[in-house]
Amino acid sequence: MAKAAEARTIRSAKAASKKLRQFKAKMTMAMDDFTVREANELLREIKDGGWVPVDKDDLRKSGKVERVQVNKSTRKTVISFNTPYAWEQHENMEYNHTVGGPKFVERPMLMKMSGMSSRLAEDVRRRVR
Repeated sequence: MAKAAEARTIRSAKAASKKLRQFKAKMTMAMDDFTVREANELLREIKDGGWVPVDKDDLRKSGKVERVQVNKSTRKTVISFNTPYAWEQHENMEYNHTVGGPKFVERPMLMKMSGMSSRLAEDVRRRVR
């Protein structure tokens, strides 16, 4: 009788472990999808909202969202602008622009962060049920 109970306990533990792995995979996918959606929405706001300094429009057009593998278990979502002068335009507070200005990623991102945790929680709740 004890051996049968022990076998049931082991089967239950294995089943619980499998369920936890499945739940973790769903959570990871939900969070990845959320960060990519948020980043793409933010990038659209940055590009279309007059945040990016414009001369010939190369800087604005170079904006993109990427998923980057940091290490075996960590990925991050990155918004980047890829021109030789993107960093200088973003960081130099001395430049005067007729359109856009410095911190063209940072300022709208900080504004968007308000409410992000509740948006994430709601999105994950919907996806993991």
